[in-house]
Amino acid sequence: MLKVGGRQNPAGLHEQVLGDDTENLVEAVHKTHGLCKYVGAEALRQALEEAETCLKTGCDRWPECQRNLLQAMEQLMNWDKQSQWLEQLNELALD
Repeated sequence: MLKVGGRQNPAGLHEQVLGDDTENLVEAVHKTHGLCKYVGAEALRQALEEAETCLKTGCDRWPECQRNLLQAMEQLMNWDKQSQWLEQLNELALD
C-alpha cells in the first residue's frame, strides 16, 4: 500500500493486484499482510496470506485469490469511510 498523508492508500496495492508485476506484488502483499497482523484487519490479513502463498507457489487459484483480496480491500475501505474512526480519534486527542 502507498502511504498518503499518514494513512495507507489501498489504491497502490489495488493497482498492483490487477497488474502483471508479480515480483513487486509479492513484496507489497507480504508487507501489507504483516501490517494487518498489527492492526486487526483479520479478513484482509487472511486474504493477503492466501494471495501471498499462491503467488509464491505459482498455484492455479490466483484468480480466486485475487477476487478475495480485492473484496477484502473493498470491505476495509468501506468500513473506513463509514466508521469515521480517524475523525473520532482526532476528537479524543483534542479533548
